[in-house]
Amino acid sequence: KKMKKIFLDCGSHQGEGFEHFNKIYGDEFEYHLFEPNPNNYSILEEKYNERENLILSNNAVLDEETEREFHFETYTKESWGGSLVDAHNNGTSFVGDPSKTYDAHDENHVTRLTVKCINLSDYINNLYEDDCEIVVKLDVESSEYDIIESLIETKVIDKIKTLYCEFHTQYMVGESKNIFLARENKIKEYMQTNNVDFHLWD
Repeated sequence: KKMKKIFLDCGSHQGEGFEHFNKIYGDEFEYHLFEPNPNNYSILEEKYNERENLILSNNAVLDEETEREFHFETYTKESWGGSLVDAHNNGTSFVGDPSKTYDAHDENHVTRLTVKCINLSDYINNLYEDDCEIVVKLDVESSEYDIIESLIETKVIDKIKTLYCEFHTQYMVGESKNIFLARENKIKEYMQTNNVDFHLWD
């Protein structure tokens, strides 16, 4: 029986991460792309709908199955970023030009909508088989702290062969920055102590 190989691309944006990792991991992997932003999702559908070994999901990824308000910038197509976390850029601007700040209530710039969130720990548990290789990339605009803490707590982290993650503490200010930085450092310490194959990704 052939080993099952799965790559979970959480926060696919417009497919840049997938293109990068597809070159590294090749077509023997099955790719699951998660992107809650409807603008980005329609771009992913256009690009990859015909492609085999690829599953697209319009859901966000989180540490629980729920519905959550997702706010995303509609300023330019290039920067259709978005987050479920208000502390992420204080709920105002997102990826793009960090020197610009847009008013979160300015409808020209930020859209808010309710999105479905899947529980990543449960999702991995359902996929996992004994001879399975799972690689995860998290670029989820400040939801990574909750997700990784849940993966550690549920021990699902042990089922992940390699984990790539971008932390977003640099987009925060004030007290929330300190709180999230402490969580980030604790996660990095865990990865090192427990020899998890963990890489920072940006």
